[in-house]
Amino acid sequence: MSVAHALRWGVSDTHTMVRRYVIGLTKTPEVLFFTTVQPVLFVLLFAGVFGGSIDAPGGNYAEYLMPGVFVQTAAFAIAVTGSAVALDVRRGVVDRFRSLPMAPTAVLAGRAVADLLLTTVSLAVLSGFGLLVGWQPHAGFPQVIAAYLVLLAFAFAVTWLGVYVGLVVRAPEVASQASLFTVIPLVFLSNLYVPIDTLPGWVRPLAAWNPVSALVSTVRDLFGNSDRHIAESFPGRYPELVALISIGLLLAVFVPLSVAKFHRADR
Repeated sequence: MSVAHALRWGVSDTHTMVRRYVIGLTKTPEVLFFTTVQPVLFVLLFAGVFGGSIDAPGGNYAEYLMPGVFVQTAAFAIAVTGSAVALDVRRGVVDRFRSLPMAPTAVLAGRAVADLLLTTVSLAVLSGFGLLVGWQPHAGFPQVIAAYLVLLAFAFAVTWLGVYVGLVVRAPEVASQASLFTVIPLVFLSNLYVPIDTLPGWVRPLAAWNPVSALVSTVRDLFGNSDRHIAESFPGRYPELVALISIGLLLAVFVPLSVAKFHRADR
């Protein structure tokens, strides 16, 4: 089989799997509802309840908060992926797909792309809500588009971590919690909600070297909601580089691990 034919085969089968997963999402609208509503509640909680007591750079906490909540939304989508993959394993769907003459990576890639579309919808709704609470980008159109592309690239990379967790854990209820467990410490131990220099002294180095902090800073810079209250560290000086390296490492590690585990997975 030529490389071009194998590529067309893989794209075609992946497209078919994306359609399957998207149709499945339309049958369970509560997944879309809660995935969309959860980040809105975080914005209401922190911007509406705690925002007045937090000294944000620039004085506008909504503009400081929203880029971080975008990153959190992309990260927390991992729970949907992990649970869905584990459910397919439990039901024997993975065994049936492996017996079909289809591209080896189509099942997992289709899941990742479908969940990326779900995250895209969540980010779009969250962006509209952010405008209502006082957030707005101050950068040009190319920078704003770049910010969303970085968010989607991160969401896609984290989705593959969720795929791997779902293949390993297998119990849907546990897979959802296990997936969140892998990202919650990184999300909350960062500059997402408050500047790093306001954290306790022993926490600051951890937050400064946390790749999520670099990702949040990158998104803030691209949106023009920059926070230059970043610890003097390599990630603080070069957040864009650290963010891109982190995304690349996630993909480089968990795509092959997920594919290998998929081929070995038993019901």
